[in-house]
Amino acid sequence: MRVATDKKVLVGCLLTFYAVLFVVRSLETLQVARAPRYDAQDYVTIALNVVHHGTFSISTERPDKPPWPGMDRAPAYPLLLALGILASPGLRGLDTNAYFKDESQASLRPLRWMQLMLVQVTAFLAMWIAWELTRSLPLSFLTLGLVGLDSQLITISGAFLSENLACLLLTALSLCLLLTFRTLRLALFGLSGALLAALALTRPAYAYLGPLLVALACARWLRRPQERGQLHAGILIFLVCFSVPVGAWMGRNVVRFQKARIANGGGVVLDIRSRLNLMTVRQYEAAFLFYSQSWYLQEILPDHFDQETIAFLDESNPESAYRQAYARSAALTMEHGSASADSLQKKEAIGRILEHPWRHVAVTVPVAVRGIYVHGILFSALMFCSFLGGFLIVCWRRDAVAVAALLPSAFSFTFHAFLTQGLPRFSQPLIPILWVSVVLVLSRLDNHSADGSLAPGGGLLASS
Repeated sequence: MRVATDKKVLVGCLLTFYAVLFVVRSLETLQVARAPRYDAQDYVTIALNVVHHGTFSISTERPDKPPWPGMDRAPAYPLLLALGILASPGLRGLDTNAYFKDESQASLRPLRWMQLMLVQVTAFLAMWIAWELTRSLPLSFLTLGLVGLDSQLITISGAFLSENLACLLLTALSLCLLLTFRTLRLALFGLSGALLAALALTRPAYAYLGPLLVALACARWLRRPQERGQLHAGILIFLVCFSVPVGAWMGRNVVRFQKARIANGGGVVLDIRSRLNLMTVRQYEAAFLFYSQSWYLQEILPDHFDQETIAFLDESNPESAYRQAYARSAALTMEHGSASADSLQKKEAIGRILEHPWRHVAVTVPVAVRGIYVHGILFSALMFCSFLGGFLIVCWRRDAVAVAALLPSAFSFTFHAFLTQGLPRFSQPLIPILWVSVVLVLSRLDNHSADGSLAPGGGLLASS
C-alpha cells in the first residue's frame, strides 16, 4: 500500500513540476507575440469573416459590402479560430484592425492560450501512444515532457498557423490507427475516418493518405482470412466517415466555384517545387548548406558560393524560385482570374516536372534535408533517424499495428519532400511522433540491455 502511495505522490510531483515548466515556457512565448502576417493573416481574416458574416472568405471586411466567399484556405483551422473568438467576449468586441497590430496582441492571448492547450492535449496523446507501444510508465512520462515542453511546438502556438491544429489531429490519428489495427473495433474505424477528414480539411495534402490506409487494411484482409468480415465493414465505415465531411466541403466548392477540391494554393506550391528542379549543380550543392539550421554551415556558406548562386534559394530574393512562382501566380490571376489561375499553374508545374523527372527525384534529397530541421541539427538528426529507422523495421517485420501508427507521419514527410518546397514548418506536426520514435529506441535499448532481446515490455524502464 505504501509503495502505491509513494508512486502516486511521485506522479503528482512530476505533473506539478511539468505544469510549472509549461506555464513558464508559455508566458515567455506570449510576451514576444507578433501580429499575424502572411498565412497567419489569411487564417485570422477568414475566422473574423466567419464570426461577423458567416462566410469563409479571405477578403478583408468592408463597410459597403460583405466579403465574397472563397476557397483560398482549408476550413478547419479558421473555424477553430472562429470558435475561439466566439467563446471570448473580449475578442468578439475587438476591432477587426486590432487583430493585425503589434500593440494589440495582448488582447489575443485567449486564442494563443487555446493553442497552447492544444499542445498539452497532443502531449498526452503522444504519452498514450508511448504507453501502448512500450508499456513503460517512465518512458510514457518522458514522452509527455518531450512533447509538452517542446520549444518548437510552444513557439508555433504563438502564431496563427494551421500546423497547430494539424499537430493535434496527426497525433490523434496515429493513436486511433494504432488502436484500430490492434482491436479492429468498428467504432475506431469510424473515428479514424473522421480524424483523417478533419486533418484533410486542415491541410488538404493529407487527403491523399486515405488510399494508403485503405491499402494497408486490404493487405491485412488478404493475409488474415479470419478477420475479413470485420475489416470489410471497418473499411466501409472508414470511407463513409472520411468522405461525408470532405465531400460536403468539396460539394460547396463545386457549387460556388466549379472546383472539386478542398482549397486553392496547390498550384503555386507545386510551381515552387518544379522551379527548384532547375537549379544548377552549384545551387544543388549550396542547398544543403543554405537549408540547414546550423549556424556554422550558414556562416561558411558565403565562403564557398557566390551571391548569384545563393539568390536562387533565398526566398526573399526576387530571382528565387519562390518569388518566380508567386510572380507567375499573380500574372495568371490577372489574366484568367483566381478561379482558373491555380489549375493553370498546377498544369505548368506538372509539365515542368515531367520534362525533368530525374532532376525532380534528385532535388528531393536537399528538400527532404530542409524538412528535417524541426530543431537544431543534432536533435533533428536523432529524431528523424529514430523515426525512419523504426518505420523501415516495422515495415520489414510486417507489423501492421506499428505501421498504421507511423504511416501518417511517414506519408507527410515524403509528400512534402517530393511535392513542396519542404519548409521545416511543414514537418512540425510530426514532432510528437518523432519524439515517440526516440522513446521507442530507448525502450528497445533498455530491453536489449536487460535481457538480450528487442521485445517491448521488459527492461529496466518497464512499469512494475
